[in-house]
Amino acid sequence: MKKLISIFITVAILVTMFGVMAAENELDIQYSINNGVTWQSVPGFDAATTEYTIILPANVLTVNIRAIMPDEGLWWTTCRSFERKDTVFNPNIGAALLGDFHSQIVETGYIRSLTYEGRTNNNIIPIVLEETNAFVHYKAENAGSATKYSILLYTKQPRLTEYNINRTVFSSTDPIPFVSGAAAFNDNRSILDSSAPGTSTSGNGRTWALANISESLEGASMFVLPFTNMVKSGSGAINNPTEELFNFKADTGGKVVILTENDVSPTSVYRTAGTDWKAGEGNGSSPNGITTFSSPRNKNNYSNIKYAALAYKWRSSPKSSFPATDQYNAYRLDTPGINMGNIVNDLHVKDNTKLLYSYEKSFEAGESVSIGNIGTFTASESSDNLMAVFVIWDIQPHVTINSVQAVNDSGDLYIITDTSSQNTATSVQDMYAAIYSDGKMTDLRMISYSDGENTFLFEDTELTGNETVKILVLNTE
Repeated sequence: MKKLISIFITVAILVTMFGVMAAENELDIQYSINNGVTWQSVPGFDAATTEYTIILPANVLTVNIRAIMPDEGLWWTTCRSFERKDTVFNPNIGAALLGDFHSQIVETGYIRSLTYEGRTNNNIIPIVLEETNAFVHYKAENAGSATKYSILLYTKQPRLTEYNINRTVFSSTDPIPFVSGAAAFNDNRSILDSSAPGTSTSGNGRTWALANISESLEGASMFVLPFTNMVKSGSGAINNPTEELFNFKADTGGKVVILTENDVSPTSVYRTAGTDWKAGEGNGSSPNGITTFSSPRNKNNYSNIKYAALAYKWRSSPKSSFPATDQYNAYRLDTPGINMGNIVNDLHVKDNTKLLYSYEKSFEAGESVSIGNIGTFTASESSDNLMAVFVIWDIQPHVTINSVQAVNDSGDLYIITDTSSQNTATSVQDMYAAIYSDGKMTDLRMISYSDGENTFLFEDTELTGNETVKILVLNTE
């Protein structure tokens, strides 16, 4: 679907503009906020400097990273999903986030699982909680070790404006953190248990995490439930099967989706007649191409079901004394977790499940959204008690063209636009430049949009000096 974002009309002006590119024999690290359609160098990049900060346009969910090498060396990327350099909030973005880890205490096992550094999936960096640390490792040809470049990525993302947890169901210490940004992604970092304890013995921890997420869920934010506490005998979740779990309001509209292994109770709000919840497309179907353990971790083109995911219960060592490189943590974060070999039951993971039942509802900005109990919780740590809650934001791009200029070069007309944007993360923009003479369009060009300088070339033009240039910016969703 294409939507017209803006139309700008200007009379051509003769100017000259020059761009700066890295030399061919120099290392260059580049990033893309539109899934690799357009790339730009890390601002001010110099191979001798290893730390960088980039403040991105609003609502960027993922960033692609690549290195352009001057030799036959090697490069790879890692990231740390949650990175908070400042105690309460990120001064590059604004006020503190409602519902995050500074407003409620999460268990050691969860926060350690989220903050570990690990390999990326295809060099894609999900931006979580408005701030993520990406790393590029470059090992020059014949070098003994790699140089590690740190890139802190900031972006303002949709936020909660009100958040209420039902303390009839949950104790005052039960955490339900809201993980904004791209909490759901195919990199085994979408953790499902905020009350997972740490462990004093390497390999004795257990970390439930999503993998093989449907494409429709990639980039979604998440509310993370305290699974370990909810399935204890006599818990509020078990004793109050029809109660609300929590409610929220947000500054942006969207869609909320719940995902479970088995269908929810017929008495729950999700299946009660007259509510605005509805079953997801293909609800409960076995997805095309999904198989336990052997399925690739980036498999997400399930044509017969809209929302689906695998969940793995990874062996882990989630305590401060054990690093991300601990053998058991590396199972999820590196090998075989990130698209690197088959996952073996009992060795790498202790359990797995397919989450195939989904219910969804849309909401507007400022609307109160209630998340109810699924009504099927039991006193068991088995996978049929897992409940994942996603928020898919309705983010529309906003593109501004600050100026339109023209250069006449020996009969070739260059149209140069200076652009800036917000909310460009979920789509790719196309720009069209048309030349009009005496009220009639005489030529048309298209170019993929990117922030900054964008150039259209009209070759062998015959100019009279009275031409008008019309620029149209389209959003392709």
